[in-house]
Amino acid sequence: CVIVLEAVVGGSNRGSCFGRHQREEYTVKDQREHLRAVGVLHVAYGILALIGTMVMVLIVAGIAVPAAFAGSELIPAAITGGFSLLMAGFMLFFFLPCLIGGIGMLRHRPWAPTMLIVASILNLLTLPLGTALAGYTLWVLWPRTTTSTPTVAQH
Repeated sequence: CVIVLEAVVGGSNRGSCFGRHQREEYTVKDQREHLRAVGVLHVAYGILALIGTMVMVLIVAGIAVPAAFAGSELIPAAITGGFSLLMAGFMLFFFLPCLIGGIGMLRHRPWAPTMLIVASILNLLTLPLGTALAGYTLWVLWPRTTTSTPTVAQH
């Protein structure tokens, strides 16, 4: 397998799978594709999560507000509304950084990788999609010591 890949790339067989130049070129191109994928996935995940948050708030408001105006169930309606707002704030805490970081990644902002690493660490708790996205994001963005990873500004 190594020799076939070497023949396709055109590298030499001098102690490594690829010649130095071919391996760096392949790694940079591959890393750029992964960086773009991370940006797109985070934007999509952030948008879907924000839509879900708005739907949740509207559903709970649709239940709590009429109950509050009925007069007899004011305290349960207030508790339900307050819990809904607390959950919406909690969800925004997790998903808004994904959306902002994903947009920053697609626009090649230097702060975007750091923001997405932090957002991914938070999203490890949001099963199952958040955990999968966080794992992929950390795999792509976590600093490697063996090869140099391109920064977003190098695109």
